[in-house]
Amino acid sequence: MPRVNTFLSDRSVVSVVNQNCAEALKLCGPAILGVKDLEKQMVIIIAALLTRCHPCQQDFGDEADVDVEGGTSEYDWLVIDTTLDVIIGMSAALGENFGNHWMIFIKPIIKLASSQEDVERSTSTGTMAEVIKYLGSAVTPFTDALSKILMKRLRDTDDLTKSNAAFAIGQLIFSSQDQQVLRLYEDVVVALEPALDTTGSTMQDNVAGCFARMMMKNPDVAVVAKLLPLVVSVLPLKQDVEENPPIFQCLYKLCKSTRTRFCSHVCFLVEFFF
Repeated sequence: MPRVNTFLSDRSVVSVVNQNCAEALKLCGPAILGVKDLEKQMVIIIAALLTRCHPCQQDFGDEADVDVEGGTSEYDWLVIDTTLDVIIGMSAALGENFGNHWMIFIKPIIKLASSQEDVERSTSTGTMAEVIKYLGSAVTPFTDALSKILMKRLRDTDDLTKSNAAFAIGQLIFSSQDQQVLRLYEDVVVALEPALDTTGSTMQDNVAGCFARMMMKNPDVAVVAKLLPLVVSVLPLKQDVEENPPIFQCLYKLCKSTRTRFCSHVCFLVEFFF
């Protein structure tokens, strides 16, 4: 019995360390990584945790499964969940310089995003979205791998996973310098337009934010004609107000653009709010 308790305690300790590390990275930025060899050691440990090779994740025998009914699985996910928080913290601290580490983490995270468990798919998809945001244009080399998994998650049966995927694919289209993202437009719209009818969650807001980023990336008349009315139809945002900046940035750029013929939609929105 003591062996089981120690096993669970180890996982709990790792989870708490992860939580504090993630917060420190977000608050202190890259300065915390300046300690000698700390960044290198963190990458090694994170990679071990993601692949469930860390000592705290090792199977200590059937006794653990018998004495802790299902608890092991819960503790194991908490370790992975908090590890993903550390990855987000590192990407926030390092920005475009996080690309070298992302090369190591991307495969196990994509594997998590293909899990049979809703929580694993939604959390890992949300992690990808945050990392894409912080990487900026440095996400370009990962465009193909990310677009493939995110397009699958856009058709997920779990609403939270689908919502996170909408946020992620919008970020990828906006940030990547790979022109192949322009070929994703039709499939993204087909997958997400019906989701605008989903209420009571962040779905509408994330879809609207995705469409706004798509218009900023490619303000072609045909693209704007399709997407702008869809975005306007769900405003004002009700759940995820963090999607307001890209939407209003998009509207501002459309108003300034001499190419657009859809200022009537924008003017209507301005009148609605002001």
